[in-house]
Amino acid sequence: MAMKLKAILAVILSGMLVTDMASAMPILYFAKMKNPDRATYIDNMVEGVAKILKDQGHPDQAQQVIDLFGNATKDGGVNRFVMNLKECDLTNRHNAINPNNRKTVLQVEDAMAKTLKDIGIIVPVKELLAINEHFMPAAPKIQMPSQ
Repeated sequence: MAMKLKAILAVILSGMLVTDMASAMPILYFAKMKNPDRATYIDNMVEGVAKILKDQGHPDQAQQVIDLFGNATKDGGVNRFVMNLKECDLTNRHNAINPNNRKTVLQVEDAMAKTLKDIGIIVPVKELLAINEHFMPAAPKIQMPSQ
């Protein structure tokens, strides 16, 4: 009986992990991923944003995003994204101190939305969430969160 219960629990939990992949990527889990997985996650978002913008009739903005993330200098997209990611993490840590805090925990997609907004491109976080909804790290360094 205990063996059947463990098997059922394993199936349910594995299903929860797959279902939760459609949710936002917590900054803590993103930070724990291996570099190639983080790079893939960012590349997916950049390519997804470019596709969204093209589909909305803004190919110039799509190219602007691609050019921004193709720039490897300190003014480039990856560096700006990392700075925004750190800012979101700091905000989360500050908010966590207050036990009465009701603010939403910022995620990786919020940092990307801020990075894009900084250059005048508005892409709702809801659309960013859909881009990596089926993302699974190739290198199993961490277990994805269940919410």
